[in-house]
Amino acid sequence: MTVAQQIRSIGFSEAEEFFTQLKDELEDEASMLKSLHMVENGLRNTGRELSRHLLQGYLNNCGDGDVGSEVITSTQIRLTHKRLRSRKIQTFFGTVVLHRVGYSKREHPSIYPMDAFLQLPFLIHCKNS
Repeated sequence: MTVAQQIRSIGFSEAEEFFTQLKDELEDEASMLKSLHMVENGLRNTGRELSRHLLQGYLNNCGDGDVGSEVITSTQIRLTHKRLRSRKIQTFFGTVVLHRVGYSKREHPSIYPMDAFLQLPFLIHCKNS
């Protein structure tokens, strides 16, 4: 199984696990003794974390953007070197990680089809001299 297949197989499992844990905590007798205000405040943070897990599941299911053996740029340059890379994305819900395939060629910037599909801003990487 490839890394991409492993990531896709994870899918929403982390979100489901987190939801089940949260639900179990709310069903616990100790939670039944809490005020509505205390439960609401607790859900403010855990609800955001659940949303982050769901967003991560969405990204896992999107795949890695592998479009084949090469990408041809708008200037007709063939980018044939493929590499799986990760990109951390800071969202309203917290940090998620996108695993995506990049296409490159010496002296040309990499292209990540999944970044374009998700309409993510272009990242500029600087090399230390």
